[in-house]
Amino acid sequence: MLLRDIPADSLFLFYFLNKIEEEGKYAEVYKGSFCPTVSLPRTEKDFFSGLSSNRREQFRRHLRILEREADMKYSIFRSRDVEDSLNVFFDLYEKKKTYDGEQLFSFLKKFISRSGEKDRLQIDMLTCHGKNVAGLLHLKYRGILSMYLMAVDKTFNSKISVGNILVGLSLKQTVNQGIPIYDFLKGAEDYKFHWANAGRSSINIFYYQKKVMPLLLAMSKFVKYSAKIILR
Repeated sequence: MLLRDIPADSLFLFYFLNKIEEEGKYAEVYKGSFCPTVSLPRTEKDFFSGLSSNRREQFRRHLRILEREADMKYSIFRSRDVEDSLNVFFDLYEKKKTYDGEQLFSFLKKFISRSGEKDRLQIDMLTCHGKNVAGLLHLKYRGILSMYLMAVDKTFNSKISVGNILVGLSLKQTVNQGIPIYDFLKGAEDYKFHWANAGRSSINIFYYQKKVMPLLLAMSKFVKYSAKIILR
């Protein structure tokens, strides 16, 4: 049995591992995912003062350039506006050559229809010269805004990361909404750690019964790990 991405501070995890040990069973525990997060202060001023001076100045400088030279517009879509903006977002998202988002797009449309009037989904868009150049698709639940997808037109301006600008604007707006946590969800992309000041980790557990097939599986995994150690 594989239990994937159990929160590292889970009471269930503590109880389950103790139970396995008590019964003389065997479980393999290894690192799961890490989710960078931002614990947000109450004011915009406190948010920016909490950033490194380099991050703060770069964001403000690039933002001024886009506002002055690219007629930049930042928009947020929620509730009933989300369904129309979802089409716009996926037009930008599907420009990724290796990704077919049709199934995901269909799933999100069903999710919106079943959410009713609840603001479960939020889309932030950045437009320059009347063209959509970056978008963020967020999920909102229990006072946490989570960044689920990012779409960026990398041909727009190679000297400015419009994705990072949009993240900064979104964080600023999240502070003003009084939301205390912004979650980047799992992934170790560099831009997440430019903004994150905290994080959540998880644990994966393989639980084995004392039978032939599980034992063979455990042995094959051990051989594979041993080979990696030797090769390194």
